[in-house]
Amino acid sequence: MKVREMKMVPLFEKLIKDSTKGLRCQHDGSRIKPQSIQNYMYVLANLKEYELLTCVPLRLKIFKGYNQREQAAERLYWKKFYLDFTDFLFKKKLLRQLCGCSN
Repeated sequence: MKVREMKMVPLFEKLIKDSTKGLRCQHDGSRIKPQSIQNYMYVLANLKEYELLTCVPLRLKIFKGYNQREQAAERLYWKKFYLDFTDFLFKKKLLRQLCGCSN
C-alpha cells in the first residue's frame, strides 16, 4: 500500500490563496468573506509558530485504504497534536496576558 505524506502548512497556504482568488466558494456558491480568510491567516500564523516551537513539521497522510493499525496510529497522532496545540495556545495567551504584551 502506498502512503502519500504532505506538509500541512503549504496546503493551508494554498487554501488561503484559493479562497482569496475565489476558487473556493461557500455551499451556496458565494465567495468566502474576507473576515474568514483573515481568520485562516491567524490560524496559519499559529500553526507556523507551533511548528517552530516544537521543531516538528505537521503532516497529512493519505492512504489507499486504511487498516486498523494505521487508523489507530493516525488517530493518536492527531489527538496528540490537538492536545499539544491547544496547550500551546492556552499558554501563549496566558503569557501574553500576564506580561501585558500586545503581540
